[in-house]
Amino acid sequence: MTTSPPWSIKELIGPNTNQILDPSLTRVWFWSKDQNGRCVPFSKKGAVHQFVKNFLPHWGFNKYRVGSEGGYLIIQRNRQRVRIIGNDGDKGTAIEIFEWFQDQVPFLKSVLGYGKKNSLIPQGFDEEVFAAVDLFTSRTLQYLPKLSVVGYEGSDGKTRKGEFLPLQDTPKEAFLAFENGIIRLTANKAPDLLPWRLIPENRFIWDLEVRPYNLKLQDHPSGLFWEFLKHLSLEEEGANWKPNLSQQDCLVSALGYLCHNYQLPDQRPCGPSSMTAPMPGNLVAMASHDSVKHSSMFVLFMRSQVST
Repeated sequence: MTTSPPWSIKELIGPNTNQILDPSLTRVWFWSKDQNGRCVPFSKKGAVHQFVKNFLPHWGFNKYRVGSEGGYLIIQRNRQRVRIIGNDGDKGTAIEIFEWFQDQVPFLKSVLGYGKKNSLIPQGFDEEVFAAVDLFTSRTLQYLPKLSVVGYEGSDGKTRKGEFLPLQDTPKEAFLAFENGIIRLTANKAPDLLPWRLIPENRFIWDLEVRPYNLKLQDHPSGLFWEFLKHLSLEEEGANWKPNLSQQDCLVSALGYLCHNYQLPDQRPCGPSSMTAPMPGNLVAMASHDSVKHSSMFVLFMRSQVST
């Protein structure tokens, strides 16, 4: 299992830091003030319960598992992207989450006006945080809410509830995730780029599966890898070398087959599925190669697979 560090609160909210001041977030803040304006010790008034049940889930932390068996992963959700932080059997994961919170304290203090009149963070907050490490870490993994069903908007505009699942390839569709959207490849039309906001709220992409750059679709294949592929298809004819288009098509189809991660039980390509599990597939790692930055040929390989 490959884990990732959690997103910071600043990364989660983006440039509009004022949204932290929204009155609706009152339920998220787990601290309170005494009559002198100082922080009430976290061992009192259910602070730990609010931290685990409200604060952490608001910033994307939950327990999650695919299916109904086995242990739970500890994840962090950032809209339709999900990172694996650890698992519920590892106390080190609870410590990592609390250390994450400690790292967020300076940012929260600056935005919530610490030290100013009517500050949303009470005096003595830091001292109470450091005094409560064992208290918080001993409860986090036990009481962190499970994420299995989420609300989403149906095609008719009505809100429904559905199981929260990774976006998966099908026999007729394949998906590749990039920073600027999801490439959808279908059997009967050219690839298209779906903005992240169009991904249904009950579907997600493992963050490790997101290629860390933007991709621009082109009408025709080009780039370094495409040139390499054409050279592989050259055949000598007299004094000249000419491309064997049939061999070139075979290479495209073969690579597309290996890269596409939909797997029928009795017709599995070599290697594990990529989108359905938090780990790379067999040739899906090719997407990280520099040549892909210069070419959309990679997704055309994928299209050739779902076309067959």
